[in-house]
Amino acid sequence: MIGFHNGNYSAISNLSLPITSNTINRSYAAFEFFTLVNHKPFYLDRHLNRLFQTLEILRIQIDYDKNKLTEIIHQLTKKNPIENIFYKIFVIPEPHPKFDSFKGDLFIFPIINSVKETIFPKTGAKLLLKEYSRFLPEAKTTDYIAYVYWEKEVQQQQAIDVLYHNSKFIRETSRSNIFIVKNNIIYTPKIEVLKGITRSIIIDLIQKNLFILEEKEVSLAELLLADEVFVTSTTREIMPVTNIDSSTINQGKIGKITQQLMIDFKELKINY
Repeated sequence: MIGFHNGNYSAISNLSLPITSNTINRSYAAFEFFTLVNHKPFYLDRHLNRLFQTLEILRIQIDYDKNKLTEIIHQLTKKNPIENIFYKIFVIPEPHPKFDSFKGDLFIFPIINSVKETIFPKTGAKLLLKEYSRFLPEAKTTDYIAYVYWEKEVQQQQAIDVLYHNSKFIRETSRSNIFIVKNNIIYTPKIEVLKGITRSIIIDLIQKNLFILEEKEVSLAELLLADEVFVTSTTREIMPVTNIDSSTINQGKIGKITQQLMIDFKELKINY
């Protein structure tokens, strides 16, 4: 497979980082992740908008604008004619002499996603609650240390992820946004979260269905009393959640609104 690094296309086996990189030494880098649908980058414009937002937050500069990145990615899709493929973008910073900004090395490369996201059509999935606050949550970075630390527990509990909270309000999982439904109203956390691209697509579908949506602070109590819960991400798409720690949501059944949104998302991909 072919990747891109600072102006050059080459086999991804040739891409490497120096041991002195800030990413290795400081876990400091911008990250973006998207998939192809019908051989086209899925909502690429939104992904690139978020990438540049992350770069602004992290004070990283690159020599490419959005149009140039779009051109590079389309060239890569031609050079990698593979179905069911994902792409990663990394911008690896090195300190500027004045230390008020960073110059970023750009890496773009395809992967065959090795994470097997299981959809639970009858029983739903399980989340584990963990008190944790991400630094600069609005930026998509390479910092996944919290999940890596808890990953063994997640697997032992047959869960799919950890759900972060601050002892009162929920935020997000390590790789997904969360929505709850109560009395046919949909709620999702508004602040201190990374606003995912799939989250934005689901909000579009919610509005198309004329469902009521409120972006607000969602408490732990509201979560555990919800009629429906689901998470959204590039790999998980829409995944229903029916167990949170030892609590069961909706008697372990997937709700009607979640089911409708899953159908709509599937149709959206078919027609994309």
